[in-house]
Amino acid sequence: MLDGFLPFVHQVPYRLHLPPLPGGAVPLLVALHGKGDSLDRFEAEALEAVPDEWGLLVPSAPLPRDSRTGREGGIGHSWYLYDGDTPEFRASLGRAETFLVDLVTRVRMRAWDHMVEGRPVDPKRMALLGFSQGAYLAGVTAMRHSGLFGAAVLAGGRLKSEMLEPWFGEAKGLRILGIHGRDDRSVGADPCRRSIEAASAAGLPAEFREMDGGHEFTPAMRAAAKEWLASTFG
Repeated sequence: MLDGFLPFVHQVPYRLHLPPLPGGAVPLLVALHGKGDSLDRFEAEALEAVPDEWGLLVPSAPLPRDSRTGREGGIGHSWYLYDGDTPEFRASLGRAETFLVDLVTRVRMRAWDHMVEGRPVDPKRMALLGFSQGAYLAGVTAMRHSGLFGAAVLAGGRLKSEMLEPWFGEAKGLRILGIHGRDDRSVGADPCRRSIEAASAAGLPAEFREMDGGHEFTPAMRAAAKEWLASTFG
């Protein structure tokens, strides 16, 4: 396991798990926690969702504040500031997207530089997984950078299809799985289902699964994500 930091407003930590040598290049899963969560807590859940013989990158979100109010000192970290579908929100989401793509690119190269600690990452086999706010960011980033990511799992979050229609035609090979708790009271299942159906109608290989649970990434959801991800790259 490699620990590292990337500069943002402050030092942003991440953890990289790579299968041990010997062996060839491995797929990489990038797992994004939800609003107000932490790398340390979400890492345990992400480890249960990563397929065998894959690498796993779990970064902390860069903003040390409550993403709804913008208050400093909120619990955990957030990826962007949300105050409705405003220009400020879209700009904040765009900054998070740029940060994430830069992080993945840098860490992938670091994995090559540290092959003694684990196997290199295959740049043609990378996937995103996000929960809640992390799912929104994962969907936007995967759609807009489908040349970098081949698959995305969105748990407890919606694909922002109204923002992403211009990219549907360019992301035909991107596979998407939406997973949602049927008793989720924070993010409704129906809007998330409709967003996945919009992607499917546009020709993307996208599917939606509603499972037992609320606004959480349950063990059953983690197992479903692991099985689905294992099938994505053959």
